[in-house]
Amino acid sequence: SLTISQTTIAENQAIGGNGGAGGFDGNYKSGGRGGTGHGGGLFIAGGRAELTLSTLSGNDAAGGNGGNGAHGGMAASSAGIGGDGGSGLGGGLYGRGGSLTLTSATISENISLGGLGGPGGVFGTQQKPSGQMGTGSGGGIYVNGGSFSISNSLIANDAAAGAPDIFGPVNSQCYNLIGNGDGGSGYILQGANRDYVGSFASRIDPLLGILTKEPGELTAT
Repeated sequence: SLTISQTTIAENQAIGGNGGAGGFDGNYKSGGRGGTGHGGGLFIAGGRAELTLSTLSGNDAAGGNGGNGAHGGMAASSAGIGGDGGSGLGGGLYGRGGSLTLTSATISENISLGGLGGPGGVFGTQQKPSGQMGTGSGGGIYVNGGSFSISNSLIANDAAAGAPDIFGPVNSQCYNLIGNGDGGSGYILQGANRDYVGSFASRIDPLLGILTKEPGELTAT
């Protein structure tokens, strides 16, 4: 089990490796796919985790770039396709299985970014297609199975091409502010104890200030 209380986790990165270049084994091979970056601030895999009165901010999850397709050369009749970029999932937090609980937590200014597709190989005067850009999803939180409960928490101002603040189902215990809830589900949208949930069309700005250190706070080197 993991318990985190009154803690700030900031400016960390999880980056997938780049795909390898395509080779030749009788055929011109495609470039390798970029690796996945999971959980820039925290990666929770199974078990029980609780985050209370804590902040995740300025963390990044980035997919690796796809590898170059093999070049066929001027006399060749073919070449390799560029590899696809890897996915960036859960810039602030990635949860896979187990039980995860957030209470009075702030998840903000985190980013999930997909890797670039690798260029295709060249043969003669032609070029094979480049790989596809990877997916960036769940800029704040990416939930992949298990149970995820949130109460009295703020998840906003995160960034990703898909589901910028949260991806996956949540078990809301009410009083949450989600800047952009698209990509997530399970919110309480009616009644006195409801959550405040924005969308792509109408994002909620929580008007947060800049994250600062307390006087005398230790700094890692």
